Amino acid sequence: MIRINTITLHDTGVKNNDDSHIEDVQLWYNQSNASTSSSSSPIATTTSTPVTASINSSYSRLPIHINYRLIPIYLITCNPYHVYSNIEQTKNWFKSNLLFQTFNVDENISLIFKSDDSNSSNYLIFYFDTKLNQIFSIILDFSLIDQINNLISDLPTTTSSTKNDSNTTVFDKVLQRKKSRASPFLVDSEPLSKNQFTSNIQSSKSTIESPSSASSSILTTQDQVNSAINKLILSGLRIRGFSTNNLNHNINDKLNIKEIYQMTYKSTLFSLRKFNYSFINDKLISKKDLESSNLKQTPIKLIDLQDIIEKLLQLFIDVDDQNV
Repeated sequence: MIRINTITLHDTGVKNNDDSHIEDVQLWYNQSNASTSSSSSPIATTTSTPVTASINSSYSRLPIHINYRLIPIYLITCNPYHVYSNIEQTKNWFKSNLLFQTFNVDENISLIFKSDDSNSSNYLIFYFDTKLNQIFSIILDFSLIDQINNLISDLPTTTSSTKNDSNTTVFDKVLQRKKSRASPFLVDSEPLSKNQFTSNIQSSKSTIESPSSASSSILTTQDQVNSAINKLILSGLRIRGFSTNNLNHNINDKLNIKEIYQMTYKSTLFSLRKFNYSFINDKLISKKDLESSNLKQTPIKLIDLQDIIEKLLQLFIDVDDQNV
């Protein structure tokens, strides 16, 4: 057995200052039985060398209890130390605060102490092993979390973005399948040539001003409509500061954004039915003009989609300042 250090503990929950100081808490390392202790301990590490530099002389108790079996292994700096003391008051304190909790509340319960050194991020955990009938202590180094965060922040942006989006891939596939389905209320006509389109528009009562400007904003195929709806919704969400690729959003926020996207997409498709209703087309274009021009349905314009999607996003997302 190697004596590592003798420390002082402070129980912040005790009002009497004399009882708050727990003196002569000795940490011992059993090097000869390290392998035996490690195999029986659920939190044993791979190292067999005692760590003395990271142990401070004074620790203060935190008013919480933790399950020592659930401690992340990467926070533990060494194998457990044996805890002893020659002072009867210290022994009684461990009996009443640790052993009593272990046998009457939870056998995996443990006490946690934080180093009194402001520059240290070390914590001491004390627990009682019922199989070995011994009090043990382990050292936790929370500075390792900062090191891990620094390593993550140094990774390329593409790598972190890909990893972040892996949890939502299944939702992307579902949305993609729904968008690829044929919709009975989309314009189902072959692309019109410029001359053919010009003659159709001139014979109708459309409000389009010129054929040249109209030909660049008319959507004649289902793929064009799907692509335009997708881009307009994503653009509207980005303008409002919402994106599923934003690392500041948690998983619940991303699911809500996807739900808004999906409902806006469905609502936009449903609103396009008005371009196919015969009772509406009859008001815009006479039956004679429809027969002569072979224009079976009212064309869908990009500006119409922009207006529909913007109104839907205002309805689903925007909140009036007076109502906040």
